[in-house]
Amino acid sequence: MMKKKTLLTALMLVLALLFVPGLARTAQAAETTGVIHSIFAADGSRESGRVLRGNPGDFSLDRVTGHEPEDQMGEVVVEEGQSVTDSGFFNTFVTNEIINGQNVRYGTQVFSTSLSYWYDGTTLHDATTDAGYVRYVNPDYESAYAVNYDINTGAGGRQISYKFTGVRSTEGKYITLYFHYHFNGREARGNEIAREGWLAYRVKVIPKQTTPQPVEGEYGAHLRYDANGGTINGSTDIYDDMENRQTSETKYKFFDLKITNEVPRRDGYTFAFWINPQNYKDNQGIYAARESDVDLTAYPEVAQYGVSTTSSSYALNPDNTRLLQAVWDKDYSVTYLPNGGSSTPDPQTGNFGLTITRESVTPVEDDKHVSLRPEISREGYMFTGWKDTATGTLYPAGADYAVTFEEPHRVLEAQWERIPHYGAYVKYDANGGTLKGSATFDDTEHRQESPQNQGVVKIPVLPDAPTREGYRFLFWVDKENYPQNHQVYLADGSTLDTRTYTTIPASAATSSVQIPASDPDATRTLTAVWDKDYSVVYDANGGTSTPDSLTGVFGLNVTDTSIAENTDDKSVTLASAITRPGYFFAGWKDDATGVIYGADSAYTVPFAEPHRKLIAQWTPEYAGYVRYDANGGSIKGGATFEDTEHRQISRTDGDDLRIAVIPDTPVREGYTFVGWVNAQPGAQGDKHLYLSDATKLNTTMYPDLKDVSTQASVRAANPDGVTTLQALWDKDYSVTYRPNGGSSTPDPQTGMFGTNVTDTTITPNTADKHVSLRPEITREGYRFLGWKDTATGTLYPAAAQYAVTYADPHRILEAQWERIPDEPEVPVTPVVPVVPEVPVTPPAPFTPEVHPVPQPQQTESQPAHTTLARTGADVIALAVLALVAVFVGAGIRLVTEH
Repeated sequence: MMKKKTLLTALMLVLALLFVPGLARTAQAAETTGVIHSIFAADGSRESGRVLRGNPGDFSLDRVTGHEPEDQMGEVVVEEGQSVTDSGFFNTFVTNEIINGQNVRYGTQVFSTSLSYWYDGTTLHDATTDAGYVRYVNPDYESAYAVNYDINTGAGGRQISYKFTGVRSTEGKYITLYFHYHFNGREARGNEIAREGWLAYRVKVIPKQTTPQPVEGEYGAHLRYDANGGTINGSTDIYDDMENRQTSETKYKFFDLKITNEVPRRDGYTFAFWINPQNYKDNQGIYAARESDVDLTAYPEVAQYGVSTTSSSYALNPDNTRLLQAVWDKDYSVTYLPNGGSSTPDPQTGNFGLTITRESVTPVEDDKHVSLRPEISREGYMFTGWKDTATGTLYPAGADYAVTFEEPHRVLEAQWERIPHYGAYVKYDANGGTLKGSATFDDTEHRQESPQNQGVVKIPVLPDAPTREGYRFLFWVDKENYPQNHQVYLADGSTLDTRTYTTIPASAATSSVQIPASDPDATRTLTAVWDKDYSVVYDANGGTSTPDSLTGVFGLNVTDTSIAENTDDKSVTLASAITRPGYFFAGWKDDATGVIYGADSAYTVPFAEPHRKLIAQWTPEYAGYVRYDANGGSIKGGATFEDTEHRQISRTDGDDLRIAVIPDTPVREGYTFVGWVNAQPGAQGDKHLYLSDATKLNTTMYPDLKDVSTQASVRAANPDGVTTLQALWDKDYSVTYRPNGGSSTPDPQTGMFGTNVTDTTITPNTADKHVSLRPEITREGYRFLGWKDTATGTLYPAAAQYAVTYADPHRILEAQWERIPDEPEVPVTPVVPVVPEVPVTPPAPFTPEVHPVPQPQQTESQPAHTTLARTGADVIALAVLALVAVFVGAGIRLVTEH
């Protein structure tokens, strides 16, 4: 730890500030940023500005000053994160044209620009393909400006700007950005011209300024760190630790400034600690953020001085700073290369160390001695030592090895001496194919050894099969030894296809190769045997099905001395015809040659072009069928019927097809089907009646219909021709009778109106139908008057002629009656009964009153009415007489009332 501060120490520090140069420090003057040299001139002309007088791509310019002379370039210094803009005018430019002894001046109309190159101090880069400059600076500009400067009036003009934003420090160096420009100008008389050239900016990016500016009334102190050949806080060699800065309102206030946690970096070195190089001799101060950060095992001398985690300073304005410098311990390493060995020894690494005294801290530059690693092993080899790859010196395992301070990183490689051995392995030649991704393959994995020279070893055939586009792998053959052994080689588990390759016996196949071992290894080469595939594929070209492809192989030519591919062409039989609605199959066309082959014909597959495509060929199919029009009725449940079932086809357009008439009969309420007639446009004159059976025609009813055909004529066409047959109907008529109380009902009178046949047509007969009405019928008590038409009310006599109209063919006639009057009644004279004699005289007899039946008025021819005389007749007889009279009278009344 730091020693306690005392008043004496404070006084000594004050004196040191006053008299020791360098201890009293002020803040470093910040580097000026901004546009150091603008490319624009005050007069706005190109000639007065900084533009290049050469092409940066021709390599003839001055590289020492940044590849271009400085007076021809703009210059910008910008902080990281800061933006600087150079703005001005290029309103005019002159050319090498001379008028009246002067160069012609043009007013700029359009100025365009683009970044083309950049230069890093060593290499010129094409900015269109290498944008490495953006690591340091980001340029921003418009690619084109409409300037429109009038050279005559001075009107117009536009400011042009190039903006640069710092990204990362260029570490004190400049990079150069080269811009191509293009002027379009107009001179005083209106003539226009174009010119182009180059301009450039030298750009330096500095670290962001962190040193505080003096503030009135504030006093501060902070530590500065010198990376001493390394870097700290990214890429900075000097680091101002503002994080641990302290301030005071009074001057000379003492602070214990905390050591930064930032660790410096330096390739090939290990950071040890910080020291103050100006006063180390006085206080032996060793500094670190934490005491544990210093390796006391590597640097035991530090223990007697101690490690300080703070550094004392006092406040000033500007800040008082104390500079601490990094102490580095150089690394060394010994790395080992096994060179085929079975293991890689760990590298030996360390540091050369430091010499730490009261006077100084210095690096140890003596050689570092290490004991080399023990020997390693490699199958089939004997270890002979470690060779220094830089010097070529061979060292035995465990030897003392000196690592020099100047070349601290050494590489040693194992050296080997081959142990003699007798072995053999198989090489494979894929013979146009690939095996394990290569045309050939050395199967050292299955290599076999023998304890003696020429000892025969058996090596299994590789299980991997080679591949080759368009071929089938069959087996391997030892071409060199085949004439002697006639063997073919297959992997264990594979079988030889003796059914296809009948000339090769099954006994010829083996799954291992016998080779006499030697040193170096003996080898035997097995060559792949292939059988070439062929294929014939079909394109249906609109057909309803596609035949299966024909595939196979060409076969092999096997002799006593060799096995080779059969290169003869292959003969196959092509597929049968296929179908396509509306077309006839016309053959198979070879897509390569254009030759057309018939179905099931022989076809030759050439060995040179074994994969063939055959395309179905078609000729149009001409066909026709009959359409039936029920003409107000229905046929097969519809108004029309397309008889495609009996459709006929032809190879000839317009061919006359004869198609049988269907036996189905259409139906229509109130009509009788006669037959079919031709309803096609232009069919006038066709007087045929079409029926499926000519005997179905009622020749008695239709004596004029003599031309009956059982087949319709249809013209073949594509699409299908159609003949329409239309139903011919004969309208039914009927006269029905109602007796209206008559004693019988006459049979109805039915029939049809018939047809009209002319030279050109067959049509329904629409004339009225005349019938003789039925005779009169009877009705008791009535007289028949005639037959009344229930629709019109007209009364027709029996057997009269009656006209049935085509429009209203179903008539009802009702019998009409007149009642016959009753005949007058004739009175009945009552019979006077005979009174029998009664021997006994009855007591006082009862004489009943007799009321005679009313009689019609008397006429002169009728007798006068008399009353029965009173007698002594028996009561019973009188009663009977009275009853008779009553019943007779009742009967007369019934007849009269009826």
